[in-house]
Amino acid sequence: GTAPASSSSSSSKTTTTGKTYAKKTTVQEQRTVVVIQTFLPVFAVLRALDPEAVAWACFFGAAYWIFRYVLFRVAPKHEKPAGASKLRKDVWELRPDIAGVKRKFHTEWYSNLVSLLHAPAVTVGGLLCLWQSRNDDAVACFFGYRWLPARVCGMFLGYLFYDLALIVASPSMRSAGLLVHHALFITCAMVCKQGSFFKFPFAWLIAGEMSTPLLSIRWMLAASKRSRGNMYLAVCVALLVAFAAVRVFLYGYGLSHLWRHYELIVDVVMRGSGKKALALASWRIPFFSPVSGGISVEAIEAAAADVSGLGVLSQCLLVVPHLLTIGYVLNLTWFTLLAVGLRRVLRRRTDVTIKES
Repeated sequence: GTAPASSSSSSSKTTTTGKTYAKKTTVQEQRTVVVIQTFLPVFAVLRALDPEAVAWACFFGAAYWIFRYVLFRVAPKHEKPAGASKLRKDVWELRPDIAGVKRKFHTEWYSNLVSLLHAPAVTVGGLLCLWQSRNDDAVACFFGYRWLPARVCGMFLGYLFYDLALIVASPSMRSAGLLVHHALFITCAMVCKQGSFFKFPFAWLIAGEMSTPLLSIRWMLAASKRSRGNMYLAVCVALLVAFAAVRVFLYGYGLSHLWRHYELIVDVVMRGSGKKALALASWRIPFFSPVSGGISVEAIEAAAADVSGLGVLSQCLLVVPHLLTIGYVLNLTWFTLLAVGLRRVLRRRTDVTIKES
């Protein structure tokens, strides 16, 4: 019969499509491959420092390539999804070329798919860390090892390494704001993970990833030319609300709590390192009055003993609040841009309604 030949032909076309795509890599995609392959040996060198973060970086890198190439095997372009199952249709529409995304944005498209794996996981972890910290005293908020924050921090740090590689490799993703953001939070995460320091600040910081899936979905809708529908408007509104909740108000509350206890952090670091604190430690935000009293000397000495294991790196703990303050300024800037973007969307919809009436 002719059925076997037809089936063979379809299978052959699927394979050919996959091979054709693999051959048509652009200079940007080749650069991405080179950069990622260059970063992997660096990660291997860093294994002694933090093998967990390296493992997560490799995991997210593998997820990127799985998304990038498996979709072309599962959902070949020449196959119409009319007779396919709903799941196959959904997978088919995840292909950026079918969704109408410009080729130069394909790397960022798949990066956003990986982000949709990472952000919900670390958000749940951050909320659990917040719950664990609900009864902590001032010293326990910043010092002392705890298993869960260390694990979530390892995943977050690995993702930042992976994402930084893509940002450096892809011109469409590269921006000064993102590079500064990743540099700041890689530094903070590496310092914090050494001894599970700053558990409470890490919890409210990582809970801010709650807004990231909405940001990824909004970008994907815009890149696939679906920015005029109701779904795009709903995502923009939800993103603005979520961003304000976790990256403006929750972050702002956490930052104020951190600065109010900065005197305590300086005291612990100076006791633990046995050295004079950095000149930066004398700089304060006048608005936040320091918390005093109610902290036992024994708790401070125990925290200082943990800090002493860091050696010269203990001074880096004093820099973390300043870096997080810069991060908050970035958040306020991005919140303003999100608000301006939503206003533009609403104005565009109003103009369309007036023209139609």
